[in-house]
Amino acid sequence: MAKPERCRHRGPLAGDGVDLKLATGFPGRLGEKRQAQMAQLQQQQATLQSQLGQVNTLIMKVTGALEQLDELDGSVNRPV
Repeated sequence: MAKPERCRHRGPLAGDGVDLKLATGFPGRLGEKRQAQMAQLQQQQATLQSQLGQVNTLIMKVTGALEQLDELDGSVNRPV
């Protein structure tokens, strides 16, 4: 009798035919750990993307303020 090619998940999803080795490249518990790590990385990615958006907004505000200061500086230094 041949060995099965893939390990089937035996946890709470056992009846739905989820094949963790097929989904993650790892069998059994290792596949579950991999899925948990992927979920954590996706959450971190979402957080970093949000923070990047906030940084870009601040850069735009600072750039605008510097342009205003440059305009004011130019008007003060112009000869009358």
